[in-house]
Amino acid sequence: MTTMQLIKNAVETVGVPVYANNYTGDEKEYCTVNTIESPDAYGDDTPGVIRYTVALHWFAPIGSSPADKKRKLTKALLSAGCTYPQITNASDLDSLHFAFECECVDGEAVEADDGKI
Repeated sequence: MTTMQLIKNAVETVGVPVYANNYTGDEKEYCTVNTIESPDAYGDDTPGVIRYTVALHWFAPIGSSPADKKRKLTKALLSAGCTYPQITNASDLDSLHFAFECECVDGEAVEADDGKI
């Protein structure tokens, strides 16, 4: 299972649909996920793992109390193998918007015998 699938599956247990990169539908509450892949843990000029910088964005209607959902989303990211997230409130007058930024590592992304990513 890919890192993105692990994150998606974990976050969806909170009851919020998750989309990669952006969402243009009509859902009132949803998450989007963006990742940056960085090779790491080099040995013999080959990365041993891929480190992912993850940005999970949670959008919800104004008027919702975000505290409980923020805790649940944090726990979901931790269960997917991510570090504890930094959370930024990016809400505006139209909707709640919280950005969860964290990292995770995929040790199976690189084949040890041929060095391919």
